[in-house]
Order: sequence, then structure tokens, then C-alpha cells
Amino acid sequence: TRSFATILSCCEPESTVDVHVVLDVLKMYPLPSLSMTSSQSTIESSENEDSWISKNPSYKGLQLWMQRLEQKSTTKDWGPTVASTVATAFVDGLLSSASSSELVAEKDGSCSQSELNTGRSIVMMCALLQETSSPSQQLWPAINKGLSLSPAVVLDNWTQSDRVGRALLLLETGCKLQLVSGNGNGDLVVDKSTNQMMPPPSSIEQLLSYASNFLLLRIKGLLSTEDESNKWEGSRSGAAKRVTS
Repeated sequence: TRSFATILSCCEPESTVDVHVVLDVLKMYPLPSLSMTSSQSTIESSENEDSWISKNPSYKGLQLWMQRLEQKSTTKDWGPTVASTVATAFVDGLLSSASSSELVAEKDGSCSQSELNTGRSIVMMCALLQETSSPSQQLWPAINKGLSLSPAVVLDNWTQSDRVGRALLLLETGCKLQLVSGNGNGDLVVDKSTNQMMPPPSSIEQLLSYASNFLLLRIKGLLSTEDESNKWEGSRSGAAKRVTS
């Protein structure tokens, strides 16, 4: 895959780019595993947020390829436009192509394997385009659109749970890559005198509250399902014992 990324970085792309092809290519590359030590400051992290790209030849090759796609495209602001549009389309389920074996009868907010791969490749694309656009600004509108449906799901309207689940995937992956830093209109504020993060905007706190409530509901649902399964297994065992006796 490293050689393939190098080849892509030297290719002359066509003026019309199929975003599905871009996502399929990015799916071939695993996400980097990033960690931040307690001594590493938030300011240092934000200033070097693309260091994982520059230090890895594969990611760097993909970034150069994405830059070539931007330069060749006839669409103005191709990168920011495509990134935000694709992220929103993903949350709405327009990019989902799960096979029949991956589909579940009841919508419970779980993502299929194909959705996991697609969501992660979208965040990867936003990261590779960060020299010309803010990944945080590209991801937050889609995340906000999905998580804002969480209250309806908590009130037992599970028809929207798949959208919430996909928005959570974008949020999770964006946080893992240290890309999500604000509400889409600016970065979170750091107090330079103490080098500490200031409290997030109320809108962000509300969205995170929605996410927490949804996750708690999912956990309760999984636990109740497990309890019912244990009760069923217990009743079967008891019946078997009565028959054999």
C-alpha cells in the first residue's frame, strides 16, 4: 500500500473525480494510532495535528494525491465542499451499501462493517485535506445533524437511531485523530496563561450530552437482551432437567 500511495501522488488525475473511488482507496489504509501524554499541551497538539501524515510515507503520498485532485477539479473549493457534503450524506445513510448479511431487522444504532470502513475513510479524507480546510469544520455539521436526533431515539423513536450511530462514528474517529476541536465555527479556546482548555460552548456540551444519553440507552438495551437470553437458557435447562427426571 505504501508503493501504491507513492504512485498515486505522482499521477495526473482527471478533472472529474468520483468521490466513491477516493473513499475506496482510503479504505485500504488503516487509521493511525495516536496518543497524547499528560505532559503534551493542547496547543502543541493543535500546531502539529498533521505530524502523523508527514511522518508516514503512505499518508503523505495520499495527501499529495488529494492535493492533486483539488488542483485538477473544476469545482471551486472542491476539498471543503466534498468533505462536508460526503460526511452529511454518510450520516443520512446515502453512502451505506451493507450486504444482506450485515443488515439487521431492528435499527438499533449499530454500524455495519461497511459503514465503519466508509465513516473512517471520510474522516481520513478530511484529515488529508486539512491544509486547505479545517477537518473540524467539515465534520461538525454532519455530527450535529445526526446527534440532534438522539432525543427522539431516547423517547423510543428508533427509526432515527442509525443516523445517530453514524454521527457517533464520525465523532469518535475525529477525536481519535485529534481533528475535532470546535463547533464548526472556530476552535475550542485554550487559556494561554494556564495552558488549559476552557469549558466548551454550550452547544457542544448539549451534543455530547445527546451522545452520552444515546450510548447509555444502547448499553441498557444490550444488557436487557443478555438478561432475557440468560433467562431463556435457564428455563430451557430447567425444563430439560424436569424431563430427564
